[in-house]
Amino acid sequence: GFLATIVGMSLLARRWREDPIWRSHAAFTRIAASTALAGLVWFVITQAIDVQTLAGLAQRTFAGSLLLWIAVTARKLRGQLRRDTSYQGAQLATSR
Repeated sequence: GFLATIVGMSLLARRWREDPIWRSHAAFTRIAASTALAGLVWFVITQAIDVQTLAGLAQRTFAGSLLLWIAVTARKLRGQLRRDTSYQGAQLATSR
């Protein structure tokens, strides 16, 4: 599941680069996906060599980057939905 989330973020970033509305969010998404992947790899390595003090930091790096991306993406989506709804409402008001 964790790896699928990172792959999904990467695919979204790739698609968003081509969309003028989401283009500004694509770079952040790529950075968040890269950070999450680095945190996951770091966590797996620290578990393999049994270094528990670094494992906790690696786990927080991984989880924090995913949670931050979810929060920032939700805010972006919410703002976009508000703009779309306002636009549609303005169209309805002028067409009557």
